[in-house]
Amino acid sequence: MKPMMKPVLKTILMLFLFAFCADPVFAKAPEPKRAMRPNTSLYIPMRDGVRLAVDLWIPVDGAPAGRMPTVMETTRYWRANSKGPKRSATQRAFNARGYAYMIIDARGSGASFGHRKMEWSPDKVADRRDVVESIVTRTWSNGKVGGVGTSYSGNTAELLAATGHPAVKAVAPL
Repeated sequence: MKPMMKPVLKTILMLFLFAFCADPVFAKAPEPKRAMRPNTSLYIPMRDGVRLAVDLWIPVDGAPAGRMPTVMETTRYWRANSKGPKRSATQRAFNARGYAYMIIDARGSGASFGHRKMEWSPDKVADRRDVVESIVTRTWSNGKVGGVGTSYSGNTAELLAATGHPAVKAVAPL
């Protein structure tokens, strides 16, 4: 990573975290390590029956009663490889601060089903909304969702904002 990008990324990360800090539990200083539940790989069904492949990381001690905000990232470049699910520094940073982190293979890519008809199709916006609907119904979710990413994933974070879903509290496209 270029040295100039680190301060920019840290600033964006802090702004993103601030958007979720309405609950005092998330305002405390992060602990260096958190116990993590094993990665969960699953499929989330979309409104048209297409299933999107998802990897989910949840800190065991994320929040009181296990309810926490979720950061989602969508990629068309495979969320996992032959060695298993990828876990980035961004994911670790959010997990260390008590966030669930979900990475999704976009429609028609990776292990997801369906076809990519065109870039930024109405289906892709609707898919973001369907994923948020799935997240807010989970027992570990506090009903707050954000999106993050760079390049393609950053564009899908903007698509998340375009859904207008009330659970979407922040996006950080880079």
